[in-house]
Amino acid sequence: AAQLGRMLGAHVTGLYVIPAVQVYPSVGFEAAPQVFEGNRTFFKDNAERVRQSFEAAMTREGLAFDFHQVDSRTPIIADEVISKGRCADVLIVSTTNPDEITGVERDFVEQVLMGAGRPVIVLPFKGEAQLNLDEVVLGWDGGRESARSAFDAVPLLKVAKKVRIVRVDPQKDPELRASVPGSDLAQALARHGIKAETQGYPTDGMDEGQALMRC
Repeated sequence: AAQLGRMLGAHVTGLYVIPAVQVYPSVGFEAAPQVFEGNRTFFKDNAERVRQSFEAAMTREGLAFDFHQVDSRTPIIADEVISKGRCADVLIVSTTNPDEITGVERDFVEQVLMGAGRPVIVLPFKGEAQLNLDEVVLGWDGGRESARSAFDAVPLLKVAKKVRIVRVDPQKDPELRASVPGSDLAQALARHGIKAETQGYPTDGMDEGQALMRC
């Protein structure tokens, strides 16, 4: 977030969600439902440490920022991230570690991607998370989703050193024969000052995602 804020001269907002207690319906002969407060307690106990860490990072970069701590109305953290994130230019989230119990729902990233309606940058749950814009690969199939992704990414593409538009398996589409795959998108991006190269990429039996990872 600090790196992007510095690149784009952006205001950075930190969002920390404390989930509501988890209530399980009563089973058997129990008269009252079971209440689990472990997740809520964990997030409450760590709130101040997270706030201080965030504010220190933003201050170090000299960025404009604010920090919001939210008591969620539900035990699902993604609900509040989606609600608050719809007023942001871009959301930055991290994946959940499938081998750890973190109190964050396992499908958190999927829920935010599908529900927020805003661009989302997904970071790995461990390792380095530095954003490298030396070269950006833009997957393009001419569809609604790729169009949304391409133009939502325009601010990042403007500061990238190199942009490649990749059309997977263009030889399988008869309408693309005798044409340059992605040239229409390259022309549109050029009007935003973005110089992009275009290329077709055969999958060789891989799915589209695997093919793009190899580009």
